[in-house]
Amino acid sequence: MARMLEVVVVPSTLCNLRCSYCYELPLLGDKRRASHEALRVIFERVAEHCARHDVQTARVIWHGGEPLLLPPDYFWKAFELQAEAFRATKTEVVNVTQTNLTVLDEARIDLLANGFTDRGVSLDLFGSLRVNAAGRCQEDRARENLDALLERGVGMTGITVLTRANRRFVRRIYQFYAERGMNFRLLPLHAGGYEAGKWFEIVADDTLSGFKTLADCWFANDNAPLIHPVVGVIRDVHRAMVEGQSTGFYDKRSWEPLLIIDRDGSVYPFSDAMDPEGCYGNILESPLDEILASASHERVLQRTEQRLAETCGACSHYGTHCSGVPVAEHTQDFWERGDDGVARCTAFAGLIEHVQRRLAEHGMV
Repeated sequence: MARMLEVVVVPSTLCNLRCSYCYELPLLGDKRRASHEALRVIFERVAEHCARHDVQTARVIWHGGEPLLLPPDYFWKAFELQAEAFRATKTEVVNVTQTNLTVLDEARIDLLANGFTDRGVSLDLFGSLRVNAAGRCQEDRARENLDALLERGVGMTGITVLTRANRRFVRRIYQFYAERGMNFRLLPLHAGGYEAGKWFEIVADDTLSGFKTLADCWFANDNAPLIHPVVGVIRDVHRAMVEGQSTGFYDKRSWEPLLIIDRDGSVYPFSDAMDPEGCYGNILESPLDEILASASHERVLQRTEQRLAETCGACSHYGTHCSGVPVAEHTQDFWERGDDGVARCTAFAGLIEHVQRRLAEHGMV
């Protein structure tokens, strides 16, 4: 069976911004980067894993820090090493990057346009939390650079972190992206390198409200952009209610489609990004198949399965309208928890029920 694999590669954590909620705040001044030799080993071992498991498409997502602080030549050389590593496989490789888009010149425009298949820009649009080291908001610069790229035909997607600063502007956030024909993701704020209790933190009901607003925007517009994760929920609910196709259950044991590889070669799942207890192993030291057969990997699998059993086990949507991916793979620190410590699926369960009502109102069920 053909598969897809997404691998987030973090070549550097260096960043020119100091966003108030960033989970990497202590690392943003570190100028160290993954060497090209390290990238060669990473690509060779990922390619080997893809060939062994019939991976049809590998999405390499270049993250940071701010990736565009690295010189464009760094990426062009990396792409050469990547192509050589995958040459003997049948896997199609696409390169994606996520940038704050505050650093842009002709060389970087060429890199974005011709080096990467997909490009994402991080924008909060409201709240002035995306600041540089001097505390100055950089949203206007990023917007100007975004519009300059769009005018030159360089397609972009968006990602906006939902915080207390912009939670009341979700409809305007939608309009911003819709006017530019951009798909985007609304990402709930999770704990970062800041002390708990900051004014910009949100609760699960804020996330649910944002998701519901975006679902309503999507239903009201025949040409709406793709809004993640909302459109995925709408798709799954529609398939279950209208087409009779259940989602089934997410099985991380049979195939793990999402991995993060840090600058030093450490491999993590999405659900435990950069958590030392969630580290599977090091790809510079061991083949990926060996890492995914390790005791560390088994420990994370068991923790994931326990989480699914506790949070999803009694849910009527589990296996029909939802496979359990949000609980299995989404960052755990923004989940609402009961007195027993069990995560409550407030945002996604609430969104599923909201979509069910909207489908009924539109006469689709």
